[in-house]
Amino acid sequence: MRKLILIVSATLFFVVGCKSKLNVEEIISQSIETYGGKLYKNSRIQFDFRGRSYSAARSNDTYLFERTYRDSTGLVKEYINNEGTFKEINGKPIDLTKSEARRIGNSINSVIYFASLPYPLQDRAVIKKLLGETTHDSKTYSIIEITFSEEGGGDDFEDRYIYWINNETYKMDFLAYYFHVNGGGSRFRVVHNERKINGIVLTDHDNYKADKIGITDIERYLELYEKGDLKKVSEINLENPEVELL
Repeated sequence: MRKLILIVSATLFFVVGCKSKLNVEEIISQSIETYGGKLYKNSRIQFDFRGRSYSAARSNDTYLFERTYRDSTGLVKEYINNEGTFKEINGKPIDLTKSEARRIGNSINSVIYFASLPYPLQDRAVIKKLLGETTHDSKTYSIIEITFSEEGGGDDFEDRYIYWINNETYKMDFLAYYFHVNGGGSRFRVVHNERKINGIVLTDHDNYKADKIGITDIERYLELYEKGDLKKVSEINLENPEVELL
């Protein structure tokens, strides 16, 4: 994906000769500003997702991402911060193996990552590339590819993302990604709800998939969505959201 790609579709997917007046860094910065900007840097975002409670607290360069839930063992609290990954059951610390810590950390990070978008796109490990523009429903979108460097990119550094950012509102109305865990696969998400709480915008998504979509052609997802060729597999809803500015 180091060269420009031309994909001809009914969506007028223009990749040769980018029309955006802004470069990729400027587009991402504008999008982050639209969703909350500097407010993220000192904030606590809380929500429930699929029966578990999550919290993402950031204070300048420190962070604390938590997940709490109840199971047969009692009240479980799992969290990651600048020091590592930890777990408690009924307030008692639990020793974790490296594989357990990695699994818990990746799981929490995944939920917090999507809930915090586009703020994480400014991380050092993020590699941004403007692929071009397309139109959908009479709106123009910049098509941005996100990959990750191996250093600092985590266990999922080989994953690939595509974001469609509205050129007028700088909202991320669509996103697609290819993941390698559990045998690999891809998903396409469409925003169906958003709300601004204390200056930070949180979004809910419809989650779709298609067969035989590889890592190099997840750009096709918007075209397939327009044609009605996708299968809805779930909804990504952040329930009972709260935002506290620290």
